[in-house]
Amino acid sequence: MKPARNVIQNHHLGLDLGTTSVKAVIWDSENQHCECEAVEATGAKVPHKDPLFDEQSVTLILNAVQRCIARLPAVQLRNVESVGVSGQMHGVVFWSSKNGTCCYDQGKYSVVESKVSNLVTWQDGRCTEEFLRTLPVSKSHVGVSSGFGCATIFWLQQNSPQSLSGYDCAGTIQDFLVAVICGLEKPVMTTQNAASWGYFDTASSCWEVDALKDAGFPLLFLPEVEEPRFKAGRLKETWCGVPAGTSVGAAFGDMQCAVHSVLSYSRDRNEKNAVLNFSTSAQLSFVMKPDFKPIVEGNGSQPIQYWPYFGKTYLAVAASLNGGNVLAKWIAMFSEVFKLVGVPVADDTLWQVLTRAAAGDDALNTNSTASPLLFGERHLPASRGSISNLGPDGFSASGVTRALCRGLVSNLLAMMPVKFLRASGVQGILGTGSALIKNQALRDEVGLQFELPFVLRQSGDAAVGAAKAISEHP
Repeated sequence: MKPARNVIQNHHLGLDLGTTSVKAVIWDSENQHCECEAVEATGAKVPHKDPLFDEQSVTLILNAVQRCIARLPAVQLRNVESVGVSGQMHGVVFWSSKNGTCCYDQGKYSVVESKVSNLVTWQDGRCTEEFLRTLPVSKSHVGVSSGFGCATIFWLQQNSPQSLSGYDCAGTIQDFLVAVICGLEKPVMTTQNAASWGYFDTASSCWEVDALKDAGFPLLFLPEVEEPRFKAGRLKETWCGVPAGTSVGAAFGDMQCAVHSVLSYSRDRNEKNAVLNFSTSAQLSFVMKPDFKPIVEGNGSQPIQYWPYFGKTYLAVAASLNGGNVLAKWIAMFSEVFKLVGVPVADDTLWQVLTRAAAGDDALNTNSTASPLLFGERHLPASRGSISNLGPDGFSASGVTRALCRGLVSNLLAMMPVKFLRASGVQGILGTGSALIKNQALRDEVGLQFELPFVLRQSGDAAVGAAKAISEHP
């Protein structure tokens, strides 16, 4: 028996499928605030003997999403008007649309693992510079990097063709979720996620089919593409308490949604602000003028790139591969030391202790310099991290933590300098993202280095942005 349907016209469910966790919110669009929220770690990373590979379990991600939604009040879930979904960009998951990708039981879905691949994430490094040089030249202004969906498909086709057999669909993890809950035979993808795969012309909103076809690319894996806020369908079944028939939008990119979640502050004050997001990775971005059209420069691997946003506008983005993931590696090293001596300490505790110490006066005065490029950068894929100018005073846990925070901020500013921000009319910085919210030392470095007014927006994140975006065009 279906639950009673009594829709409150201003309540919307927002979901974000992040790299390490998922989040669900219910957004009140009339009063412009978040009614409730829940976060769940996915623990989805799949171990692999090759350190360049970065894959995640789709089963564990879907289970985390459903646990997350189940933590929201049932009465509010029953009254949701629409569902907006965002998630980690660039990555690719494959599935078969035949004979059931997922099983449905008692309001939830479970993955049929023989029908669904692992998610190859944006952090995957199997597409080396040498391999990328063998691929067809893209006409897009974005370019192609390792971890981009089309590059990954090329690699799999050439190096592991058997891994593609039996599949007839592909998309980002958020595209997969929308296809499952709406019962779509073929996925639909927004321009935001299509651009993140590479070989997508944002001016015409079309894949570069001729170049891909000539190179032998399996075209069946290219989803249909629509503008953001396109209605992908409706819930096929009641899902985690959200009634069947609820409208679902095609999935957004998490970066665009994170920006969208905080820019109402700029509109309210009639200011042009840039958004600084520090989560697993880091991005500094601002909205370009409506008439802006990007041009192709070089191979598309410049530090500032232009990504589709909402309303056929673009974001100017400095997207670093290094953010909270660098600090997480640093924390993991300490965690390993404690385990070796038989005194395990929770990562959350280590994070709190180290970041608190890094915000102190002693750490502030460290002369150590960190270039924290553990994961390289798309415009500098061969770069790696280093710490220099270590002396006896700065050689401490708090001093090196502060140097890492300083280096993360200075790296973004090297990609998008303050001079460029000012010349573009940017008047201030709005900060968001879990790594920034939880780290006083990182926030202090933003204030010291940016030379622009800085405001932390703790309520802003991609899940909220997805709910806001879908509520504006349900």
